[in-house]
Amino acid sequence: MKIIKYLIIIALCGISHAEAIKNGFYKSLGAGIGYYNYTEYVDNSRLISMDDVAIKLLGNLGYVYDNGFKLDSTLSASASYGLYRGSKLYDDTKEFGSVKALVINFYMDFEGKVGFNILKPFGIDSVTLYMQSGIGYYFNKTDSFPIIRNQGYLYIPIELDSEISLSDKFALRIVAGYNYFILGNHYTSTTHVALSDDYYVIQRRGYGVSLFVGLNMTNSSGNISSLGIRWNHWWVGRADTSGILTNLITNDRHIVFEPENSSDIIMLEYSIGF
Repeated sequence: MKIIKYLIIIALCGISHAEAIKNGFYKSLGAGIGYYNYTEYVDNSRLISMDDVAIKLLGNLGYVYDNGFKLDSTLSASASYGLYRGSKLYDDTKEFGSVKALVINFYMDFEGKVGFNILKPFGIDSVTLYMQSGIGYYFNKTDSFPIIRNQGYLYIPIELDSEISLSDKFALRIVAGYNYFILGNHYTSTTHVALSDDYYVIQRRGYGVSLFVGLNMTNSSGNISSLGIRWNHWWVGRADTSGILTNLITNDRHIVFEPENSSDIIMLEYSIGF
């Protein structure tokens, strides 16, 4: 792989400092601010869209072993606030943008991973390149809207995580990943809009990708802090339709479904090691 060749060349060009590369037990707490977008599509046309300002709290805990293995866990909780544009849930006669509202979204993400530094057998200390994987779960809840919507994605993160020492105080960190989608669970409280039953469905098609580019910094206590930008993208395919639901007020009949949708989250993050 070209990336491995480049990292080995960098390591052999005289970089000798590795203080800003994680080693042994590490832990950190941090925060982020950024942008959240959620969009649904029907036949390649937008049905709804949410554009929000987002804030985030995150924690990271892990251990790097001398033999090149690493255990890593992350937990984040975010909230976003912004503009909803779309149409009613089950009224496809409405055009995109005919309904506008301010909404709040809450979302959480947990990942537990095991990795191995594939450069470790070469005796390179100033560059690490971990191949890592594990299990993850992403949960999203839309609030302050008449219809309660909960979505959860169970997935397997598959990542390359690299740290490149730049000096005795700084290291470049790049993490690129693909999230293998196991399943999604979706719930919409259609009884809140007078339909005869709620809508719950298991989603089978989807994927995610992620990228983090940042800087590790050794603080005055010898712990590693981090500043960087993270991008997460999700795509989930259209789910099965509900059975026939009856409007308890008008007696009209409706069939609802969770459309194809995508999410993009871009965050500027800062974490303090302790």
